[in-house]
Amino acid sequence: MTASQYVGKAGDPLPEFEDHKIRLHVDKEGKFYPMEPAEEIRACNFPKQEIGVPKAAALKGWFQYRAKTDIKYASELEKVRR
Repeated sequence: MTASQYVGKAGDPLPEFEDHKIRLHVDKEGKFYPMEPAEEIRACNFPKQEIGVPKAAALKGWFQYRAKTDIKYASELEKVRR
């Protein structure tokens, strides 16, 4: 981001809405800059068929964590089951 793209700082009036939203990038110093187009943002271009489908790596990690906590809290789990 260059200084010429600088829009404002936290607390300044916000710019006009674009398509019912304010699209600004805020840096760690609170300065506003225009955001890049949605086509260039990876999160905005996620394949629709992958939405809601858990990733294998995430599931593997969750099952490993679950196995550890089941062992760690086995006595509490048994009390709940009774």
